[in-house]
Amino acid sequence: MGIALCLRGWRGQGRCRSLSTRTIQRCGQAAASKYDRAFCTSGASDSDTRSEAVPRRLTCVGLSSWFKIEEEGMKDFELLCRGTGFFLHTTCTQTAQTQDAKRKKVPKVVLAGSAHVIKPFAFPQYFQEEWLRHVKEEHCKTQLDVFDTENGRSVFSYSLPISATHVHRSLDMALLEFPNYSDLEANLGAMGISIDPVTLRHLREIETDLVRIEGHELVGAAGSAEERVYHVHRDGQISRVTGSRIYAETDSVCVMGMCGGPALAVAHPGSCIGLLEGVTEVRWAGIAEKDKTAAQSMDGLSAIIPAEALLQFIDERFYSQE
Repeated sequence: MGIALCLRGWRGQGRCRSLSTRTIQRCGQAAASKYDRAFCTSGASDSDTRSEAVPRRLTCVGLSSWFKIEEEGMKDFELLCRGTGFFLHTTCTQTAQTQDAKRKKVPKVVLAGSAHVIKPFAFPQYFQEEWLRHVKEEHCKTQLDVFDTENGRSVFSYSLPISATHVHRSLDMALLEFPNYSDLEANLGAMGISIDPVTLRHLREIETDLVRIEGHELVGAAGSAEERVYHVHRDGQISRVTGSRIYAETDSVCVMGMCGGPALAVAHPGSCIGLLEGVTEVRWAGIAEKDKTAAQSMDGLSAIIPAEALLQFIDERFYSQE
């Protein structure tokens, strides 16, 4: 039919618009280095009042990548990219059920998210900024945040070494291990927050096609003092399934910052059918008039990497036979 769908990347760059928030926002200041780095720093002002209205059961967190190139005179980490991450059980795969001894050596809970949020410098096809080529893995760290649900400010941050990240070889997804998960639990527990990991389930096990996609929405310029991040969700229905993607039509289009969030099965609380990759965008050039109605039905759908791919990745990274 001649319909070309964009499944990743940014609007106008030949793939699809990603839902992570790109933070290369110009602030009208002089470049701070030869790489034309001109950012506003993020963080609340001293006068900002936090309500600390936080979720008591935590599945989703804000996920972001930060960089500091000391040889270029950078003294503090600065924001690269924002998206969403979610906690999931690793013991839900078939292999895990049959390897009790090895399971003890494997993290029982990991954080899933989009690879391009964690390592944007590894995706030059998505991010066109020339200076990003000079950012290397050793310059970066990953951070998760819990945001106040009323004022959008971070009330809890936890840094992870980028070495704790497992990036899929071909799909835009990653798994993050916690060097000390019990420490994270204790710190959140002191705030009255408990971690609520999801269980991955094959779509064929789900009795309904209703889904809820959770994530975060950015308000204000990313990386600026006015930045706010709010937890949001989109309710929808699965419209079609291909061999490698699930497509859902939601009540409104997913927004920047939701990339990497979980697609939850409404009829099965705590069950996740996949990870939000992006939003489809039809390339209208060259589409015949007779095909435009069909093409329109594909525009703006949520593209989801299915749970099967995540389960297989968990097996490969944590349970594979050496």
